[in-house]
Amino acid sequence: MNYYETLGINKTATEEEIKKAYRAKALQYHPDKNQGNAAAEEMFKKINEAYSVLSDPVKRVQYDAGGTFSQQYQPYTQQNPFTYRNAAGSTDEDDRMFGTRYTWTFYETPPQEPESEPLSRKKGIGALITGLLYFWFGLLSFRALFGLFGLIIGIPLLVRGVRNLKLAFASFFKSS
Repeated sequence: MNYYETLGINKTATEEEIKKAYRAKALQYHPDKNQGNAAAEEMFKKINEAYSVLSDPVKRVQYDAGGTFSQQYQPYTQQNPFTYRNAAGSTDEDDRMFGTRYTWTFYETPPQEPESEPLSRKKGIGALITGLLYFWFGLLSFRALFGLFGLIIGIPLLVRGVRNLKLAFASFFKSS
């Protein structure tokens, strides 16, 4: 079905022209004006379908690229996370996923840092001193550098200080 022919417009029609053509055709074929006329009711459904595609810029581009939108666009509903059924065969009234298509992507968890063995006591003291220095410079940067610059400098220093302090305390309290 050619939606442009259904509404009686050309492919270069503006949104206003589409809306005017839809209103005129919908008024002409409305079921209240044509009671008992099955052909008019069918034409009214086609007009609504054509307007729903041509009035939406994304659907219109897809329709123009693929020719007939109904062949390219097939609504799916979710039955379970891994299988789908066609929406036309759906009888489940609680299914709220009509008109959407889902794809499932599984992401790998980022590699975790391997648990390192605790440092020797000598290296633990060095980690404690550097951890305290990083922590002190991080707090000082918050105090001395206001705003975003203080955050950009201070947060990485605090994080590095906490990591070094963690390593230092792990080396002091390791079970020997």
